Amino acid sequence: MIKEYEESGAQGLIDYCLQFCHTYNIEAVKLREACELRGIPFMAIESDYSPDDVGQLQTRVEAFIEQITG
Repeated sequence: MIKEYEESGAQGLIDYCLQFCHTYNIEAVKLREACELRGIPFMAIESDYSPDDVGQLQTRVEAFIEQITG
């Protein structure tokens, strides 16, 4: 994923994972560590895919974008 990030010109990475899916959560930890080592802004989102999450997720993503774009 880091390679794709570097090739894309993106300014940060967002990892979106299904709540209680421990296999993917482990990958998110490794991805976060790889991003931190390279100075890549990173945000992990864990959700149960409930429509009730939409507002909160939108706010978090908007704040992340604001943070990385200044």
